[in-house]
Amino acid sequence: MRGGAVLWPAGQRYRSAVTQPEVVVLCGSVRFAREHLAIHRSLSLTGCIVLLPALPVGDGTDFEATECLDSLHLRNIDLADRVHLVNLDGYVGPSTQAEIAYAESRHKPVTYEWAEAHR
Repeated sequence: MRGGAVLWPAGQRYRSAVTQPEVVVLCGSVRFAREHLAIHRSLSLTGCIVLLPALPVGDGTDFEATECLDSLHLRNIDLADRVHLVNLDGYVGPSTQAEIAYAESRHKPVTYEWAEAHR
């Protein structure tokens, strides 16, 4: 990744003017929405373009919408250079396992936020 650094008001240095940013898609249970957002911010500040999974729609009973969002998330994986797992406390559920398998079938690198959970 190429680019300069800029001093932000908080006094911390972050990458800016990245000419070829890495595209990273976050995968993992949306029950960890707060962690997804924190990791999104952290990766964004290092110069990555970060794609998030869609949050649940309504009360979770709109199966057509859920199916649509799941399919859309697979397209995010197709667009990404890398898949990054938000696997708080080592949790990797069945949907996330399916996303990992999909990513691997497309030869996408998969990284884990919490390494001890690496399958």
